[in-house]
Amino acid sequence: MDKSTHFGALVVALMLMGCGGETDDSSVGGGAAGGGADGGAAAAGPAEISAGDGKVALSADNATIGFVGTKPDGTRQPGGFGEFTGEIEVDTANNAVKSISVEIQTDSIWSNAGKRLTDHLKSPDFFNSREQPTATFKSTNIETVDADAGDYKVSGELTMLGNTAAVEFPAKISMADGKFSLDSEFKLDRTKFGMTYGEGNIHPDVEMTLKVGEDAATTVPEIDETADAGGQRGGRGRRGGRGNFDPAAMMERMDADGDGKLSGDEIPEPMRERATDADTDGDGALSLEELQAMRPPGGRGRGGQGGGGGANNEDN
Repeated sequence: MDKSTHFGALVVALMLMGCGGETDDSSVGGGAAGGGADGGAAAAGPAEISAGDGKVALSADNATIGFVGTKPDGTRQPGGFGEFTGEIEVDTANNAVKSISVEIQTDSIWSNAGKRLTDHLKSPDFFNSREQPTATFKSTNIETVDADAGDYKVSGELTMLGNTAAVEFPAKISMADGKFSLDSEFKLDRTKFGMTYGEGNIHPDVEMTLKVGEDAATTVPEIDETADAGGQRGGRGRRGGRGNFDPAAMMERMDADGDGKLSGDEIPEPMRERATDADTDGDGALSLEELQAMRPPGGRGRGGQGGGGGANNEDN
């Protein structure tokens, strides 16, 4: 009987924290790095069980690790990892999974919100990829809940940011005709590993998804590196006043750290000269109310047209 698997969560778990805080209405789960609702279509990739030792080698060729970070305002930001390796050891005669191990290259993290958020996820605020280049998972126990239904429960240790914590999640596994497949979704508390950035503005629990099998190969979407700059270029035009300046849309798109304010590089360059005067509480950042107060006065036609361009970029 075909046994599907909801376990892959393990590896994904480590990535979960990466969800920072830009905008996307994508749904949870498989989106991150493969053919799920939040990601692009995945190419086929085999997950064959070695006849010699009963092992399945994992990589981006036959698996995906995805996550969705969420905020209290309903924002959902999917992402994933493009490089990882691992191994699953199975006992096909008894429909049992003996062990699971995965190592993820944290610098391979991606987000479909653009380069700004992806770079932030690699920073010390989240994965600190330069100092902590890998995240690992090793199973300690895999319990067969219902072999006929393909239901398993995986327990293990996840190490990320130099911190190790116990994790447990349900899994659905299939071992039929020398092929292995796995499909798992679960939530992981990123703060257990010291990833506390954005507390109060970004939920601590990250929605994780792991898929292994023929149609689970990782597909990392191309990121438009000019997207972030596009809104800023439009910002110059807004000075003319004819563009549709939308403070709420700007806050949602540019607030990379999810703290509900714009500061530093989050503030479009054309607006920085006026940001000091608009910062009425003197905290070095712009709240939505302060941003709304910056609504530019009407101006000449050329400037207005540029502003319209900026608004379009924000809406996209």
